[in-house]
Amino acid sequence: MKSFSFILKRLHRKMYSCLPYPLENYISYFTSYIPAVPHGFYKLCFEVLDSTLNIEPPQINKLPLCDTPFGPLVRFLTPGRLLDIMNHLLLERSVLLVSKHIKVLHPVMEAVLMLMFPFKYQLIYVPVLPYKQVDLLQTECPFFIGMHDSLFSRMKQNINSDVLVVNLNSRRNKQVENHWKDADTYNMTVRGKLVEIPEKNKK
Repeated sequence: MKSFSFILKRLHRKMYSCLPYPLENYISYFTSYIPAVPHGFYKLCFEVLDSTLNIEPPQINKLPLCDTPFGPLVRFLTPGRLLDIMNHLLLERSVLLVSKHIKVLHPVMEAVLMLMFPFKYQLIYVPVLPYKQVDLLQTECPFFIGMHDSLFSRMKQNINSDVLVVNLNSRRNKQVENHWKDADTYNMTVRGKLVEIPEKNKK
């Protein structure tokens, strides 16, 4: 994410000068023609206008690359809200994140998935849900979806009651109608066990 953010910032600066090729050509080249670098002892070096960018994924026996900023996650999610989201994702339950700022959804959701290591999320994942794909909210398959607040206000009546809706604009989680069965008791149990872990290590 940081690498492509660097590329887009460089292109944005050059837009006010004279680019030798149309802007769309640069974006198409970066997204379609730059190969994915395999894990191991490989490094990809290429020039971005007047700068050089190096992409080097970690080795197979190292921790995975964490190229995601965690600032938005810390800013918009409290530890309790984050625990609720992780609880649902690991139990393969649907989670819907809502925000009035679209640019917040992707970094927050990517940071959540990074914290799931060593697990990998293999179900439906859509950081920003477009209007043409709102039918995904009715699917029986669990999902992790981000949605703009204006679209959510129009579609909230069609969202299943077992979906955990996290509004990043407010300070608490809420379900569309009812929380899934015994969720409060289960969450209190999980939090209690997490608190007990440091105490057991002290003994």
